[in-house]
Amino acid sequence: MISSIHLLQDILKMKFPWNIWIHTMAFVNMAGAAYFFPSHYSIINLISMIVAFEIMTLIYKKYGFVRLLGLGHIIGWLPMLTYYAYKMNSINDPILSIWLKSVVVVNSISLIIDAIDVKRWLAGEKQSML
Repeated sequence: MISSIHLLQDILKMKFPWNIWIHTMAFVNMAGAAYFFPSHYSIINLISMIVAFEIMTLIYKKYGFVRLLGLGHIIGWLPMLTYYAYKMNSINDPILSIWLKSVVVVNSISLIIDAIDVKRWLAGEKQSML
């Protein structure tokens, strides 16, 4: 629990433009999940965010605030994004469709950044990102 709190505190210390990016991701994911709750799309999103955050907390506890944290998003979000991408064009509710497309776009951009970060960590950039 303490590691989760410290991870959140460090996330909130991120500098511009990353602080804006983090808040954008959080808003897109959480606002839609709250609005569409208890639809299965909302539940999938919430579970994916929890899985990603728990993985990130484990990484944070062992290595600190490092580029490897992106692995949490990759593992936690990839199944959700694959499912949403498959389903989003068959959604009849226009607001739900916009939310799913927004999640896919925003989180996919994040996954690209995360993949680069993980690759950089594996290549030796293991210092803190703060």
